[in-house]
Amino acid sequence: MRIVFAGGGTGGHIIPAIALAQAWQERDPGAEIVFLGTAHGLERTLVPQAGYRLKLIHARPWRRRLDLELFRTGGAALYGFGQALAFLRRWHPALVVGTGGYVAGPVLLAAHLLGLPVVLQEQNALPGRTTRLLGRWADLVLLGYAEARAYFPCARHVVVTGNPVRREFARPPSRAEARRRLGLDEDAFTILALGGSQGARSINETMLALADRWPRLGKAQVLHQTGAPHFAGAAERLLKLGAQERPFGAGRQMALGPLHVVPFIQDMAAALAASDLVVSRAGALTLVEITNLGVPAILIPYPYAADNHQEFNARAIEKAGGARVILDRELSAPQLWDEIRDLYEHPDTLRAMGAASRALARPDAAARAAELMAGLLRRE
Repeated sequence: MRIVFAGGGTGGHIIPAIALAQAWQERDPGAEIVFLGTAHGLERTLVPQAGYRLKLIHARPWRRRLDLELFRTGGAALYGFGQALAFLRRWHPALVVGTGGYVAGPVLLAAHLLGLPVVLQEQNALPGRTTRLLGRWADLVLLGYAEARAYFPCARHVVVTGNPVRREFARPPSRAEARRRLGLDEDAFTILALGGSQGARSINETMLALADRWPRLGKAQVLHQTGAPHFAGAAERLLKLGAQERPFGAGRQMALGPLHVVPFIQDMAAALAASDLVVSRAGALTLVEITNLGVPAILIPYPYAADNHQEFNARAIEKAGGARVILDRELSAPQLWDEIRDLYEHPDTLRAMGAASRALARPDAAARAAELMAGLLRRE
């Protein structure tokens, strides 16, 4: 059995594809799996790390204004379409699965024109325009959020499975074990702050502005991932406040009392398992990991996400009772401090939010998706 996965650019598109590939291999250990992606997306490192073959094609992110770069993007998409068409015709997979990102369009179009079964997995509550178009060609559309169903009126078969999660998030460590792994106090109220793998400037600035307040919160500690591009600036700022540099896993951290600032957290499953509260952006991948571990959240959606889809994601969690939402334009250090302190002082509220978050989890989403993909092949 040969399966092709296409999704790239960001971890939000690649990691769901990896989770689906893992679930398929649990059903069929002998399956041949190939990912189609680009040389400049995160798939270049994430796919080989997961143990899968990556075939490179040309594709570029689409721009929203008419300029020379738009024509270059169109040319790359056309070239990538030709590469995908040639590869699919030669390799002839049983199924082609797209998880979004600019690489998915050329690949799914080529698969559709060759008459191959096409599966589309959409992570967000508000699908992007390209994904809505791809839904017209898909034989099966798998959704992370029920709210997205309305955007696929022409799709042949639409199922809300929840977003697939990697194995380590389906079977996370205990809170005590997670805190030991990360070198954190096993008894302290733990806040995790992050803005995605590359970081978020507004979250970083707000969290660092509170650096001298964390000891006032009580028996609490903060693990703050700045993203590698922002770490040097944060470290310089914290050194002036008396922070010390210490090891953190294979990397380093800046420690200032209960505040631990790191560029990147490799073991995110442990970081979430260790946390009582998370302050985060609202990307679909981040939210599925948060809900699978049932962590209460303060969500600050990225304001420039396509079609503002992060706010739609965040509002879905907020509506269910698992999160509070602060819009990026309204974010301030005093407001974030008040929200965190209120939740710290009301553990019953925090527990209710955690339960509501966990109720949204679908740890079997990847297995369910693999079952539906197998059903599609049986019908074919």
